[in-house]
Amino acid sequence: MDEAFNKIKISVIIPLYNTEKFISQTVRCIMNQSLHDLEIIIINDGSTDNSLEVITNLAKQDSRIRIISQNNKGVSASRNIGLNLAKGEYIYFMDSDDLIAEEALKVCYHECINRNLDFITFDAESFISESNIINVPYLLYDRSKSLDSFTTYVGIQGLDIQIKNKCYTPSVCLLMIKKTFLISNSIYFYEGIIHEDQLFTTRAYMEANAVGYIPRKYFSRRLRADSIMTSSFNWKNIVGYLTVFRELYGCYAKRTEKYKLVNRFLYQMMNAVIYNAHTLPPIDRIRLFRLCIFTNLRNYVSIHSKLVLLLKK
Repeated sequence: MDEAFNKIKISVIIPLYNTEKFISQTVRCIMNQSLHDLEIIIINDGSTDNSLEVITNLAKQDSRIRIISQNNKGVSASRNIGLNLAKGEYIYFMDSDDLIAEEALKVCYHECINRNLDFITFDAESFISESNIINVPYLLYDRSKSLDSFTTYVGIQGLDIQIKNKCYTPSVCLLMIKKTFLISNSIYFYEGIIHEDQLFTTRAYMEANAVGYIPRKYFSRRLRADSIMTSSFNWKNIVGYLTVFRELYGCYAKRTEKYKLVNRFLYQMMNAVIYNAHTLPPIDRIRLFRLCIFTNLRNYVSIHSKLVLLLKK
């Protein structure tokens, strides 16, 4: 009985890199969760500011905090390390500058246990804590008109609904995931790229047998000027998306029951990417256009998007 009572229900994994202004607020919103049986794994990914000092002081106040420091390896590597170290039944990936409602993890955990879910997803809102935000993309975090909170979806069914309604939101911060589900399906983060959530979350949906949805905006994403979310579109974005394309295409192209769904997702994703790529320097636009003509990418990009890439100023 004592062992069952004391088991870790949720492992919260937080990659940390130079967010000394925000990390205390982020960690405290986890410390203050109404569900107490959790661990907080903070991967200090080579921070050069005072972030480590801030979390060290927090760890003195709460024994549930574990700190791992490493040379800078990126958010994907940090999350993978945290996942391998996690002792919880379920995993929640938190970014080091965002917030989550204090009842969120408890509600999500009980839904997962009561319905035997592989993972559960919920909605979010964005907030700006600085006055100099630039290049803020359009963010859609409300799926309440598409998904039903009383339905347990097969993963591909839930993904199909979101793609059809153009409300698919791949952020891993909107998921609580069963650890054994991730390990048994070898779902980890692809290291060395940005837009890694696109690959991770899509694979999770493709493999899940039971997915739930809570129509609550539990997560609050902070928009700030020096984050990846608000940075200018550049070739690193292209590399990330092309990697997602290649990995999903290679993983599911021969699995016919999932092939059509993956095709529609890749078509939707790559058209949006190619359209936005018109802001790249001319040499990169030409380079990308050639990929759209001479590789299998040509089947996933419309003529209109190709023309926008090549001609729009």
